[in-house]
Amino acid sequence: MKSTQTNNRFSIRIATSKDTTSLLELWKLCFTDDLDFLNFFFQEGFPLTRTYVLEKNGDIVAAASLFFGHYAAPARENNCLLPISYLYGVCTHPDHQKQGLSSQLIQHIIQDRKANNDAFVLTKPANPDLFPFYQRLGFTQPIYGQKRVWFPEEHTNGPMGNWVELTGEKLQESYAYESAKLAGSDPIPRIVWNTPTLNYILNYYRKIGGFACQNGYGHCIGTPDGQLENTTLLLECTTKTLPVEGNLLEKFVIYQRGSRALNDRISDKKPLYALAYPLFHIPNSDTHFPFPME
Repeated sequence: MKSTQTNNRFSIRIATSKDTTSLLELWKLCFTDDLDFLNFFFQEGFPLTRTYVLEKNGDIVAAASLFFGHYAAPARENNCLLPISYLYGVCTHPDHQKQGLSSQLIQHIIQDRKANNDAFVLTKPANPDLFPFYQRLGFTQPIYGQKRVWFPEEHTNGPMGNWVELTGEKLQESYAYESAKLAGSDPIPRIVWNTPTLNYILNYYRKIGGFACQNGYGHCIGTPDGQLENTTLLLECTTKTLPVEGNLLEKFVIYQRGSRALNDRISDKKPLYALAYPLFHIPNSDTHFPFPME
């Protein structure tokens, strides 16, 4: 894509590998100075994205990335896979904030994805306070999360030795097996990632202190809850045990549908989990979206 002039001072273009150093410095200012994590993203995640940058006088002052996936629509919608984008890493240099640059960049991205026939663009803000900002930009379709609280001290955890690292390839095999068993039924609509993206996401969760493991009975994926102390978000689990020894954590919060064999002790109303900008399709508000990056 050629550079697009947004006004007399700013232009938008697609980033290349040559922009990595500038983007890394921008992320340090906007998100974290954890160089180990930043190097991890730019080595493993960035090559999987389409990253848009907004420049002023040749300097990158705002950026946003897209990961690409598909929406597995319900059987009543012909059980098709629709292309979608996941908006991630929206940031503006502190010296250029409150000028509407992120809004300009996102609006440009929306038009680009519409031209590429995406069904919708999805985002999950890391900070819940940002939901109104995205809603004002047109992310009007809510995706809700089923929230349940499970206290592991009531159950016996599986021995650590029974668990091995889960890979994207093994997870895809598990999904294929489940799909075969559910053939002919009306499946829950869900976001589907390709194998390289799944591998990045699973490594991302491990990087931030979570786990992605499997044993002979299924798999389990969890990540620290950024909102609740001593709590793990159990994003997906198809086993009766967890890959932890003893009571290392006070509780697990299970988000989204599809977690089974785990006991509900407290049920809360479904919280707002993510937002979609509808382009050619409106996703179901109960879409299974267990692996977002924040």
